[in-house]
Amino acid sequence: MPRNLKHRTCLSLAYSGGLRISELAHLMPEDLDRSRMQILVFHGKGPRTRYVPLARNMLGLLNEYQRFYRTQKYLFEGQKPGVPIATTTLGIVFRTALKKAGIQKKWILNL
Repeated sequence: MPRNLKHRTCLSLAYSGGLRISELAHLMPEDLDRSRMQILVFHGKGPRTRYVPLARNMLGLLNEYQRFYRTQKYLFEGQKPGVPIATTTLGIVFRTALKKAGIQKKWILNL
């Protein structure tokens, strides 16, 4: 698991919610419905909007992340405030985590 809080939160949220990289990059804080334990996904595959479950064990990590990173628009912002984290950056983070975990399936490493 990455030591970087942003990367750890990204990986955990993507895995727990079954989110695609582009969906994760475009999440906004208001897309997390903590009362219903759901994530609203706008930028999914195709034009559909959908809800995915928000795992209870993610709440502590998300709270810690949001206290540390006070983002302006997107939940995960890149170097510039108000701009989403790049999908290429997320792909690198995911591939690095896979390699560190010893996962060597080639179809997975082609993210």
